[in-house]
Amino acid sequence: MGMNAATDNSEPLGSFSETINVQLKSRACKLTVSGNVSADERERGSRLSVKLESAQTRELWQSSFTPAAIEDITKKTGNFKRFSVFVEMLLSSLRKVVQSANVMAIRRLTVANIAV
Repeated sequence: MGMNAATDNSEPLGSFSETINVQLKSRACKLTVSGNVSADERERGSRLSVKLESAQTRELWQSSFTPAAIEDITKKTGNFKRFSVFVEMLLSSLRKVVQSANVMAIRRLTVANIAV
């Protein structure tokens, strides 16, 4: 687990990668969040990748999101966040779980769950 992230909000995050243990429907999984936040979030280099792997079956789900996709999703939830803000909040939450040595429980939402 490592991160190359600026803590000052005026600077871009740059590249980042964080891996933690999570529970999904009472199953142990490994969650990896990685990507890059460029100074200009609309550049091609800005991206968020999420990988979830079952500890038991090794089943793997992964996807990659553009800044526009993340901003669209947050807008649909009624709590719009700019891409860089969303990534910083996500990484902060993951770091807190790691520091506390807890396991994070997560829920999977579908488009239907957030459709307005």
